[in-house]
Amino acid sequence: MHCHPFELPWGSNATITPRVNYKSSTNNDDVMRGEEVQNFGLSKVVNQESLYVILPGTHAKYVVYIDGEITSFSTFMTGELFSLLSEFSILGKCLPEQVASIETFTKGVKAGSTSDNLIQELFSARTHRLFKKIEEE
Repeated sequence: MHCHPFELPWGSNATITPRVNYKSSTNNDDVMRGEEVQNFGLSKVVNQESLYVILPGTHAKYVVYIDGEITSFSTFMTGELFSLLSEFSILGKCLPEQVASIETFTKGVKAGSTSDNLIQELFSARTHRLFKKIEEE
């Protein structure tokens, strides 16, 4: 892997390191393939050398950026998991066209963030509809 050091237009030094790797506390490997550049740019735009960054997407990244360095990060298959569940599972099949609902979205976020069993909690998306706790749409 080759690093690419260069000077930014405003005089700061930067280095692009393709495929930044990280090993989590649970010994899992993680990788960034370009998102690191977004972190460096954001740091300069907001004029902070330390920040927490959430990069949404098919594979969302949660990044800890301290003193101008990426110190840790985690990747979550958010968009891809949503696509699989909504298009190919009982949770999304045969549903009418969906209408955005902040209340239902918030309910799902709260349920998912407080549960210690996400796979079991996912099924509640179906039971909430069956028991009329949320609308089919």
